[in-house]
Amino acid sequence: MKIYYFLFEVVPDAHFKESGGAFVNCWVRSDSKREAERIAVGAIRNDGWYIQSLHDSFLAEKDRYADDPEILELYQQAEMVGESYLFNIWPPEPQEEDTIH
Repeated sequence: MKIYYFLFEVVPDAHFKESGGAFVNCWVRSDSKREAERIAVGAIRNDGWYIQSLHDSFLAEKDRYADDPEILELYQQAEMVGESYLFNIWPPEPQEEDTIH
């Protein structure tokens, strides 16, 4: 099986009021890119996020992460358990009715 990488931009459902959105880095073990993407999308939706767009996708190779131990660990997690996700969350944008000091 191969490891596929996806980078999605997502927005939260109503339960995540403290989040404005996120970029989600996904590593998924699968025989096909289509199946890997289906798995990643399902996991993201199950966590309460809506996908806005797909920014990147490719067949991931372990050597690519040799100089980044934190990301290499995420890749290796996907090798072992099938999936790994890294959410880079940003706060919500201030609304017109919000008081900013």
